[in-house]
Amino acid sequence: MTLYTMEEFNEAFKPIDDEHDQTWQFESKDQATKEAKKFNQEHPYRHIWTVVDGDDGSLVAINGYHFCNRLFYIVCETHWGEGLPSDKDIYIEAEY
Repeated sequence: MTLYTMEEFNEAFKPIDDEHDQTWQFESKDQATKEAKKFNQEHPYRHIWTVVDGDDGSLVAINGYHFCNRLFYIVCETHWGEGLPSDKDIYIEAEY
């Protein structure tokens, strides 16, 4: 597992912002996927992160789609993984 601070995460993956320069939060998987397809038509999931409620009450961004403890999705310009079957073994977490 790779763990990033929020500053490291922002620098490495570049989350997209809304018109108020806040990280854009997507309520549904479909909304996030539609936005992520602007960066990658074939593998949009590689640009999607799920923000979840962590075990200790903190917020954590985890690469990919997740449903347990999900609060919202964010989309980043920079992808994680390489679009290979081995991507399923990649687990990246960032303080949010």
